[in-house]
Amino acid sequence: MQRRPPWTRCSSTARTREAFGRPIGNFQSLAHAMADLQTEIDSARLLAHRAARSGSGEALHS
Repeated sequence: MQRRPPWTRCSSTARTREAFGRPIGNFQSLAHAMADLQTEIDSARLLAHRAARSGSGEALHS
């Protein structure tokens, strides 16, 4: 069994799990929390790419 990244597990659970007759991903509070999580993941990924690029001698642009 192959492990899936946490974001993939979170988003698929939000689409399939139901509460009060609708997917839990449709609830505003969970949707905001998931958006915040995705923003943090994207920020960390960008930071890692910039760090890798700076170690390779390429000039960084802000």
